[in-house]
Amino acid sequence: MSRFLEFREENDADFDAVASLHDTAFGGGMESRIVTRIRQGHRPYLSYVALSDSRVCGHALFSEVDVIGRRLLRLHWGRWPCCRRASCRV
Repeated sequence: MSRFLEFREENDADFDAVASLHDTAFGGGMESRIVTRIRQGHRPYLSYVALSDSRVCGHALFSEVDVIGRRLLRLHWGRWPCCRRASCRV
């Protein structure tokens, strides 16, 4: 495995690898479904992948979120979820 990681914006070709990464990292399908719903939403988001030897080994997603409590608080960007494969080390 390479000692170097490449970071770039996620693209459509990464979706399956990112879903698999989340399913493996979190032990189920909930997080990958959350990522899919954020992608399908109308809110702006930023999504980045880390690659080692051209293989997706990390993912970070930033999206606008609303936190509802006593009053509505709009956070400009929230990070959810973020994960990496255990084998992805430098």
